[in-house]
Amino acid sequence: MIKEWQDNDVQILWGNVPGPNFGNMWRQCQQMNFKPKMVYAARAPLFYVDVNSWGGNLPNGIFTEVWGGPEYGGPGIGDTTPRSLDERWVAAKKEPTNRAVGHGYAPAQVLFDAVERAGTLDREAVNQALAETDLMTMSYGMKFYPEFHFSWIPLFVGQWRKTDAPEVWQCPIVFSKHDFLPSSAEPIFPIPYD
Repeated sequence: MIKEWQDNDVQILWGNVPGPNFGNMWRQCQQMNFKPKMVYAARAPLFYVDVNSWGGNLPNGIFTEVWGGPEYGGPGIGDTTPRSLDERWVAAKKEPTNRAVGHGYAPAQVLFDAVERAGTLDREAVNQALAETDLMTMSYGMKFYPEFHFSWIPLFVGQWRKTDAPEVWQCPIVFSKHDFLPSSAEPIFPIPYD
């Protein structure tokens, strides 16, 4: 597969694979001297533990999808905010900000809100309340669209880069079309290989 990319002068890789699989493939790409200008690996680089396991400078410049972050001012449950949730994550995991934590937290907010609005744990009533959800959460607004069985949420682009911090790798937002959570760094392009 890598040879085929080389033969076709592929300069942009865009895909969605688990972190360990991407790490193995990306290591092989470097061994074969395949060095595209841009790599967007979707979920592969979501978690610091995966990115850090790739070794060397392999994470540098890899783009990923981002669903929020501690900078967003959305509400949580009780006194939890995106910032306080991030601080708890960093303290507990000894890892940098995980930009998927708020997105993982929001479904609990949606469920608790639906149960409260339903006034019961009856599954039909809770299901009906879920279908009527229109709620600000840790991941921005959650509104279900019955025709799609889905709730649209804002998406951002993050990019891993090496830092002098103890955790070495960080993933700032480098592209945002949303004024409530703007970019905090410039994209690295093309990927600097060393």
